[in-house]
Amino acid sequence: MPARLTHTMRAPPTRRRRTMDNALTETEQLLIHAQEIAARRFTSPSERAVMDIFDELRAERDRTTWALDDREAATLH
Repeated sequence: MPARLTHTMRAPPTRRRRTMDNALTETEQLLIHAQEIAARRFTSPSERAVMDIFDELRAERDRTTWALDDREAATLH
């Protein structure tokens, strides 16, 4: 059973995160964004809810990248 989010897993305050943005990878930024979305939508979001949102954010990023590259079609593995 997945662990529940704890206070140590939550996104840092916005002010602090802005100063650290350069040090975070794109994946870390997406995960923080997923945590923020889950916190807005659910009273006590589960780790699974955060990961589902994270997966959708990654897929959205990939779709956008392909569209911006003017690619008509591709096979993703």
